[in-house]
Amino acid sequence: SSTEKACSTIERCYFCGTPSSSGASHEELTKNLRRNGLLSNPAAYTAYGAVDRMMFMPPDGTAEATAYQDAAVFLGKGAQISAPHLHAVALELAAEALVAKASRDEKRGGGAKEDQIKVQ
Repeated sequence: SSTEKACSTIERCYFCGTPSSSGASHEELTKNLRRNGLLSNPAAYTAYGAVDRMMFMPPDGTAEATAYQDAAVFLGKGAQISAPHLHAVALELAAEALVAKASRDEKRGGGAKEDQIKVQ
């Protein structure tokens, strides 16, 4: 399809210039995001890998071609799923913030230690 061809030829994000991390499966997409430096935090990598993007694809028959492309997927009615690299960046920022909070709490004598922050 034209959607599949357009997504598979993208080498960098048009908006931010991030290298494409597209893959043939969720596992490959996740590994490519890590290879491109977008999932360097182990907790973020594990969290991303635990939720298959296919679960959020529209039931319109295009999911197989677009689920693991590093591009936004339009859902219709003005809604879209952001590109995977944006979700990876958000997870990295969340993981950094949790570690920083744990460190501050530990210095104050309470809260979780950094090694206790793990994805369940």
